[in-house]
Amino acid sequence: MALKVKIFQTIEKNLLFVMIRTAVILILALLAVVFFGSGIKKLNVELIEKRSRLASTTNLIDNLVSLRSDEKKAEIILPTLSATLPDADDVVIRTVGDLENLAVKNTLKSAVTLEAASSATETEPAGVNFKIALSGTGPAFLNYLKDLENLSYFIKLINIDLRGPGGLINPAEINFAGKIYIKK
Repeated sequence: MALKVKIFQTIEKNLLFVMIRTAVILILALLAVVFFGSGIKKLNVELIEKRSRLASTTNLIDNLVSLRSDEKKAEIILPTLSATLPDADDVVIRTVGDLENLAVKNTLKSAVTLEAASSATETEPAGVNFKIALSGTGPAFLNYLKDLENLSYFIKLINIDLRGPGGLINPAEINFAGKIYIKK
């Protein structure tokens, strides 16, 4: 019986050591998972950021290549385009008459004013700013804009101001400003 008790105590001690070793190994494994898991999470976040930067850079490079290609195309067309722009003197003489004739054609009363010519910038050619005050109905004004679009000038509309008690259908005052591009 003493031998059985000794064997039982030895088994108990060995089992206790195995359990302690297993617990220590599990704790160490858990700590390793937590430690390496946070490192992996950090690396994952960095990887996502780098992929995002790479995508942005790739998109930027594609845009730059496209712009360079468009610039080469524009350089080919630029002399022809510049040749089609009217001289400042032609704009003053012809434009006022053309704009007023369009108003008469569309049964609108008009007052046209031209400003001094502006110099070319990096983004825009030289031009003459203008303002037009029209009185009439909305449909007549829309027809006026369609006809304005068909003139032989390059025109940029800057501002359109509609005034009138009954909206566009009833008589209204329509003021707009724009720019006619010219050679300079």
